[in-house]
Amino acid sequence: MLSSVGQLIKRRKRHRRKHVQNQEPCLMRGVYFKNMKWQAAIKVDKKQIHLGTVGSQEEAARLYD
Repeated sequence: MLSSVGQLIKRRKRHRRKHVQNQEPCLMRGVYFKNMKWQAAIKVDKKQIHLGTVGSQEEAARLYD
């Protein structure tokens, strides 16, 4: 039973990676793709501040600006 659970976890990880690989790479600073959404963040005094989560890369870049 444990081996079947381990195989299910491996399948999930592979499946998640496929989505990220198919996504276009981000060329903008402070913008990244996570959990199937685009997110924007900045660093202030070595601490990351989350600016928001949006549906497109361009919207995330506007949040960063």
